[in-house]
Amino acid sequence: MLQGCPLAWRRVSLNEVVQQDDVSFIIPGETKLSDIVQRLGAPSSMKATQTGSIIRYQFLDIKYFTVNLTRPLPYLVPALSAVPSDLYQFTISGGGIGTDELQIGLDRDWTVVHFSFAHHLKASHYTP
Repeated sequence: MLQGCPLAWRRVSLNEVVQQDDVSFIIPGETKLSDIVQRLGAPSSMKATQTGSIIRYQFLDIKYFTVNLTRPLPYLVPALSAVPSDLYQFTISGGGIGTDELQIGLDRDWTVVHFSFAHHLKASHYTP
């Protein structure tokens, strides 16, 4: 029914998105790396620091929008149905892409010290 609709919205997330509720089990000073991996799976990356390690769960968020302003014209001007739409097509589009992540700091005993989410502004906005 919407096949002739001139609007299109697309959103793609790569990797499983980690939400605030998904990390409610993490208690700094108590939760171990093995508990995190058991619940969230393997992290996207791991980096050694002077005091322990930082692990990251990253996911890519892509949003895209298009509108074809000339799609309804053949219904208003029937003669245009004989003309290839490539000759008069006018489309506006925009989108955004960004990597959001969960960062978890661990001490040398693999116990959580802190954790936080990092959100990139480009992931939540359309940019024409």
